Amino acid sequence: MQTGGGVMSSDLRAWAATQPDVGFVDTIHELDGDRDLMVSWVHLRGAANAIVARAFARQLRARLARHP
Repeated sequence: MQTGGGVMSSDLRAWAATQPDVGFVDTIHELDGDRDLMVSWVHLRGAANAIVARAFARQLRARLARHP
């Protein structure tokens, strides 16, 4: 599998789409335009953490709106 938003990300997205109780946030996609905010593939700068947190919040709000 390749990393960086390629096959692995699309495989995860496809799997999550088949799981009604699983949300999916593509953090690789969220940070694509801001790779300089990544210290490494697993360590993020504060600004990157904020981007990821907003993406998770969007997912959670959408899920809560569907399942109050």
